[in-house]
Amino acid sequence: KEDIVGRRFTAARFSGAGIAVHQSMVYTAAQTFKRGAVLIFAAGGAGTVEEGGADPTPIVGVSMENAASKPGFEVGHSTFVIATTGRVSEVTVARANRQTIFSGRAVNGATDPVTPTQSHIDEVYGILKSSNDWVIDIAEAANTRIEIVDVDIDEKIFFFKFLEANLATP
Repeated sequence: KEDIVGRRFTAARFSGAGIAVHQSMVYTAAQTFKRGAVLIFAAGGAGTVEEGGADPTPIVGVSMENAASKPGFEVGHSTFVIATTGRVSEVTVARANRQTIFSGRAVNGATDPVTPTQSHIDEVYGILKSSNDWVIDIAEAANTRIEIVDVDIDEKIFFFKFLEANLATP
């Protein structure tokens, strides 16, 4: 296997503006997702989000930070803390929409890394969670969630948009 540098899903570009749409959103209890996780609306959660499962849809966006990373969580001296106040179960989300382009890496199956080529542009694929990272799954052509819009061959990066049919309504 070729050594490919890992890259979490992250917002990369935004058409016609300087930055992608980011929103602070409340997540459901007991979430342990990492930065780069694909988020969906929680069932019956009144606008709360949670990490998606297999073939997630509708996709709200990508987590820009780990769950439980806001102030008040992971206090270094937590054994001495009697009460924690001001803790918020929120995460910054790069919203998936028609304009935002995300970047990430790809695998063929669960772990075999894929080097991008120009022929990947305009192709659609599925996504999956491999270990703790979300990746493009080149082997998934049935349950597609993204379209490749560009590649950086030297840095081994895929640029993609979430397919409109899989976007959550705001």
